[in-house]
Amino acid sequence: MKPPDEAVLRRALGAEILRRRTDLGLRQREVWERADLAKNVYLRLERAERNAQLPQLVAVARALETTPGELLDAVLDRIARGDVPSAGDEWRAAFGLE
Repeated sequence: MKPPDEAVLRRALGAEILRRRTDLGLRQREVWERADLAKNVYLRLERAERNAQLPQLVAVARALETTPGELLDAVLDRIARGDVPSAGDEWRAAFGLE
């Protein structure tokens, strides 16, 4: 099986981070503070604008009360289901055009 494209992985990770954050009822600020990440680093991860470095992935997973393994398993499950936002989905959602 061919590994997922880098952009697909990034978008699936961002979507999973967003889902878990909202399920926990957390604001973005709470997650970046819990993870001890710079605001722009966290926001770019959730928006799928940057690839996560391993220490960032570990920190975000802990902030979201999960493990990096569980987070990555959820990302791969999301990809397998085809539940990955397209590159423009976040803009449509931001403007309420879903």
